[in-house]
Amino acid sequence: FDNFMQLSAQSLFTIGEWSKYLHISPRTMQRYKKEKKRFGALYAEKIIGIFLLQNKGVSVFGNKNSFAQWMNAENIALGGAKPKDLLDTAFGIAMIREELGRIEHGIAP
Repeated sequence: FDNFMQLSAQSLFTIGEWSKYLHISPRTMQRYKKEKKRFGALYAEKIIGIFLLQNKGVSVFGNKNSFAQWMNAENIALGGAKPKDLLDTAFGIAMIREELGRIEHGIAP
């Protein structure tokens, strides 16, 4: 959990948002912190996936602030959803990654 806290300090997301993305209650997150528990493999995989997505987004947009604005804006290509609202599923993460690829190659609207 300590490693996660160090990484989350560099992320675009609050602990509350991470709780939502990982499907862990805020209380359970607090217990993980207090007990210095480790995340299971499925949680760790999702955490890593979101961080890799963030790195890709920062690379595509050139800086963290521009990527954060894009993540918080409704996106027609994603069905009108805000990209950050799709991070709670593997399918949503894949959709965002694909959209970033289209933006990177100049084929996104």
